[in-house]
Amino acid sequence: MTELLTDPHNRRSDIRMIGMAIRRGWKIPEAIMDQLPKVLANLVVKAEDDRTRIGAARVLVAMHGQNQNEEPVTKYVEHHHAHELGPVTGETIDERRARLHQQLDRLRNRD
Repeated sequence: MTELLTDPHNRRSDIRMIGMAIRRGWKIPEAIMDQLPKVLANLVVKAEDDRTRIGAARVLVAMHGQNQNEEPVTKYVEHHHAHELGPVTGETIDERRARLHQQLDRLRNRD
């Protein structure tokens, strides 16, 4: 991995290519992905060229965004769109409708 980003003449284009690979979801070997954040963070702090530092920072942000997209958000996964039915009970609409009809029939027969 460090071979890609050690040559100062190709460093910026290598960073752009890595960023494109991450944003487009290309398969990058795990060995490279394990080392990449460290190498990029080092470039963000120590690179002499501002463009290189900014490019490395952009790739780090893209990697962070990619990680966020892969992690499930539990509050959205567990959310049910049954607001008009009241609290989610696990019964289907037909079961709820039948239960409500039974309750209505009982109320009508009480009078």
